Amino acid sequence: MERVVVTGLGIISPLGCSIADFWQGLCAGRSGVVALTDESFAGLRTRIGALVTGFDASAHFDRKEAHRLSRSSQLAIAATAQALADAQLTAEQTSFADVAVIIGSTIGGFAASDPHFKSFYQRGHTSPLTIPVSMNVGPAANVSIRFGFQGPLLNVD
Repeated sequence: MERVVVTGLGIISPLGCSIADFWQGLCAGRSGVVALTDESFAGLRTRIGALVTGFDASAHFDRKEAHRLSRSSQLAIAATAQALADAQLTAEQTSFADVAVIIGSTIGGFAASDPHFKSFYQRGHTSPLTIPVSMNVGPAANVSIRFGFQGPLLNVD
């Protein structure tokens, strides 16, 4: 059996977009679950959800890159960047060929595919980004690509 070592932490969550904010929220007993009042949730039967607020994609990605990444991939990349910084891990210190990426993502960027499918049904064509932005393995694949990890890649649904 191989050992797994957690060397750094990173998180983007409804309780905060940093380990410090997340931990403070946990210790204060705050819940990340809120009322879903936005118009985009009007058709849902549920009225509650856990939304990540306070995440600024422009702090992590240029406009072009943000456009080709689903929100779930953006959140995964930002959390990974935090974990790497926390671990002070660099390519010089380890072989990125040995770094595995395992991320739990059930629907990946499924919501990000909506505009692509809408375009298909309205105009008869769609973007080549439709599949890459909507696949459930997208967050793990984009983390690997962004940081140059070449080890095993696994998405856990």
